[in-house]
Amino acid sequence: MSPEDPDVLNSYGQFKRHTGEYLEAIRLGRLALQADPETSGRYYQLGISHRYSKNFGASASNLRRAIALNPTAGNAHAQLAFTEISRGNHSVALREFQAAEHLFGEDAPDWRIAQLAFGYSQLGRRGDVLRLYERLEGMDAVGHASWAMADVARGAYGEALGHLEAAVDSSGAGGGSPLLGELRANVYSDPALEGPQFKSLLDGVAASD
Repeated sequence: MSPEDPDVLNSYGQFKRHTGEYLEAIRLGRLALQADPETSGRYYQLGISHRYSKNFGASASNLRRAIALNPTAGNAHAQLAFTEISRGNHSVALREFQAAEHLFGEDAPDWRIAQLAFGYSQLGRRGDVLRLYERLEGMDAVGHASWAMADVARGAYGEALGHLEAAVDSSGAGGGSPLLGELRANVYSDPALEGPQFKSLLDGVAASD
């Protein structure tokens, strides 16, 4: 009904990314960008899809364009940091994570805090991981997906598995599907996430989106 609507294309691309169809997500993201080339969010979504498909150069390029159009978008800084880890640019990644954390502020939702903890864990900054985990513990409500990612960040895979089971169960899903897609993509090739228990759960992520 709306084949050229960039919002529709963008949302459908996100859905395809969550279900693991990364090349289709990229195709849809490019169509959205063609229809609306001066919106930061289009570059942002395309950048994530490229990262999930492990095309890190294209990911960084799109995310930097997103930041140029909207410098205060903490989410774009965070995603660029994840990409720069994969490119081996750890000092750049740290700077971008710190910028993202500052921009998210004290009112950051639980899933953003978990995402940052996961990012810091990839840089070996365990102190920052535990600091953010304590911040989650002090919140009134934290979704299962957020706990799952935060537990992966601190290496508590048994606890992560329990939260993941609840997150992908329709009765226990409390949002946080971007985190589930992140874990499913397993860009950093964490061997635990390739294990049969995690794989079977993460392959069911689409059912909870």
